[in-house]
Amino acid sequence: MRRGLIIGLLALLILTACGGTAQSTGATAAAGTTAGNDAGAAPAPAGGGPYDTGGAAPAEEAHQKTDATGQQAGAAPNAQAPRERLVIRTATLQLLVENVVDAEALVRRVADTRGGFVLSSQSSGEDSQRQATVSFKVPANRFDEAITELGKLALKVDSLDVRGEDVTDEYVDLESRLRNLRAVEARLQQFLSEAKRIEDLLQINQQLSEIQGQIEQTQGRLTYLKESAALSTITVSLYAKPVIQVVPEEGWSPTTTARAAAKTLVAFGQGLADIVIVFAIWAPLWLPLLLGAQWLRRRFSRPTPPPAQVPQP
Repeated sequence: MRRGLIIGLLALLILTACGGTAQSTGATAAAGTTAGNDAGAAPAPAGGGPYDTGGAAPAEEAHQKTDATGQQAGAAPNAQAPRERLVIRTATLQLLVENVVDAEALVRRVADTRGGFVLSSQSSGEDSQRQATVSFKVPANRFDEAITELGKLALKVDSLDVRGEDVTDEYVDLESRLRNLRAVEARLQQFLSEAKRIEDLLQINQQLSEIQGQIEQTQGRLTYLKESAALSTITVSLYAKPVIQVVPEEGWSPTTTARAAAKTLVAFGQGLADIVIVFAIWAPLWLPLLLGAQWLRRRFSRPTPPPAQVPQP
């Protein structure tokens, strides 16, 4: 019994690892065999152990039921319609507007009237120096329409950056992985209901918890990709042309000249007063030096005697 349990768990783990690395082509081929996978989760055939997986796992059974072209046996060649591409689109605009406050309100209106909603809004500055940034989401089928309406609000479209990320392949791979994980979960639940020993119950329950965690993570990523592709993001930066104020030059005025001369005279008087104050404060330092230098000059300087006169014969 224990050997059969171990073999079954190893087969499930191998199945899970193979599902995590499945390519998009194999995922698309397996999409038409979901009903066969569900049926493959039936109890093991007679002759195996109580925890025997019954040979091939559900994903392997689906693989055996497909022909060399990857289509389900007995199905019509064009039974499966081509999958719609999942593209996450974003746009960034920089607009020159006449009035930033009014333009910001109009951007919000564009988002509301097209079934979108504002994600964030920032503004700074006043009057002609004001700038604002608004980020919002709109349905993907109204993405181009919203960009066209935003261009009509601007005096000039300085920049427009539109980008798209195709996540179809990742979405298909995640769907395939999710199907395999759910098949493993169903088989582990069957093992859990049939287990008798405490060791078997604990081991199966641990594996089941890990598989359920992977299912939640995969399902969350699928939901994120689907919602991101359904709603596109647009970010708009708004600014106004700065207004340069021209100050007229004043003509000649006697009063202005007299005031300027008075200011100059006051500044000159203040400068002289500053010099006198500085010399007065530093007098205890420079005055003794000056007096000492004058005393030394008088002491060591002797008057030169007049030249002797030679008597005349």
